[in-house]
Amino acid sequence: EVVVDDDVINLCGVISQVTNTLTQSIKDLFYLSTFSSDVILVRPQELETAQKHVQNQLQIITTTQSLNKKTESSPIQSKEQAKLPDIAVSTLRSDVSICSLQVNQLSICAHALVRLLLFPKSDSFFSFTSTPENTISLVLDTELLNHFPKDAFHSNPNRWSVLKVVAGSYAYE
Repeated sequence: EVVVDDDVINLCGVISQVTNTLTQSIKDLFYLSTFSSDVILVRPQELETAQKHVQNQLQIITTTQSLNKKTESSPIQSKEQAKLPDIAVSTLRSDVSICSLQVNQLSICAHALVRLLLFPKSDSFFSFTSTPENTISLVLDTELLNHFPKDAFHSNPNRWSVLKVVAGSYAYE
């Protein structure tokens, strides 16, 4: 767990800075931003390295930001003097897959999609994006692929591990 100012994680470019420096040591990564968290997908064999790097980079950014922050009476002298909310950097239990679903396949996938959207498992990951090319990009727990009809979508055979970065009150979810 890393302590960080809620405003730091919301500053434009913070996660970009973290992931840009991460690409110096990790070749493949994929970034998603959700309402309550930022998600970095990395290869399973690089997860530990990525987690340490993200925590270290956020610590550096936080220290710099809190030392530069000023109160009305005096500048903040140290991180201990700043009252900063938490940020959680965690990993998810299972790996995820990235898939492409053609819109014309929605009817055969309706049951699986409704199940994911309305009755999600508490520890599963699911994200989707509709594209102008009439496809839907899905990022979901690899084990959830079994709920879909075979050949319903194109799946990348690579598995990804999830590094989740959550700031402020959402860090306690």
